[in-house]
Amino acid sequence: MDTGHGGYYQQFDNHGQVSTGDSPGHLVSSSRLTINFAVAAQIFDDDTRDDYLMAALHGVNYLRSHHFNEQTGGYAWLVEQGDRECSLFTHLSQPCS
Repeated sequence: MDTGHGGYYQQFDNHGQVSTGDSPGHLVSSSRLTINFAVAAQIFDDDTRDDYLMAALHGVNYLRSHHFNEQTGGYAWLVEQGDRECSLFTHLSQPCS
């Protein structure tokens, strides 16, 4: 989880290390990772269940606070890290507040 910017790390190098902390957050990746953690919380009934659930809630909060655009009622396809600027598509850029 990317606790600095929110959401999850989405870019890795060939060695599995986070390649950059300022890469944009993608809606599809943010959603898939959130769902993966939520499903893991349902499947696993051991000591890791709460960790998976917290990771899923982290993703839901990120989707709501960064990808969701209250002005349009839609979700931003890409979210630039470090600020709340988003672009729904390459031709449209507006604040995500």
